[in-house]
Amino acid sequence: SRKAIYASWFPMFIGFNMLYFGMMILGMMGMPRRYYVHLPQFHPLHVVATVGSWFLALGLLMFFGTLLRAIFKGDKAEGNPWGGVTLEWTLPSPPIQENFEVVSLPGKIDLSNKYSSFKAECAKTSKTAITCSVAWERPERVIPPADYAEYKAFIEKAASYTKSQIFLRDMTSKEK
Repeated sequence: SRKAIYASWFPMFIGFNMLYFGMMILGMMGMPRRYYVHLPQFHPLHVVATVGSWFLALGLLMFFGTLLRAIFKGDKAEGNPWGGVTLEWTLPSPPIQENFEVVSLPGKIDLSNKYSSFKAECAKTSKTAITCSVAWERPERVIPPADYAEYKAFIEKAASYTKSQIFLRDMTSKEK
């Protein structure tokens, strides 16, 4: 649960900072490393670092306990927990064999504006293969700031086709 994870964060944060900030201060005070016995002036910060390690260990135990409880007794995630709109999020989990029972092809796509063009044509070449020819021409010149919004919308629309409808499985693509 979220509350348990947030509750484990607090001792981890406090413990980590007490442990490692204390060690940093000890180093700045001149305490040598890897000594079994330390001088008395370093003892108070060693106590702070030790208590910090206990808080850190407590937070980690809480975190891993929550993780194990979620793995074995937690609620199952829904089919599309992030609200994705691309093709792979339409599948059940776990996916069926071959992923898609029916593949809908976009056919011909022709998007153009004064700076770019995106053309694609897809066809089913066999029972399990789809072939797409794709041509995406991008500008080699600078786009004026007044046209940024239009060009960005064009790129996002063209990219949505490449992510969701054209580049499925068993396809080859050719670029101009």
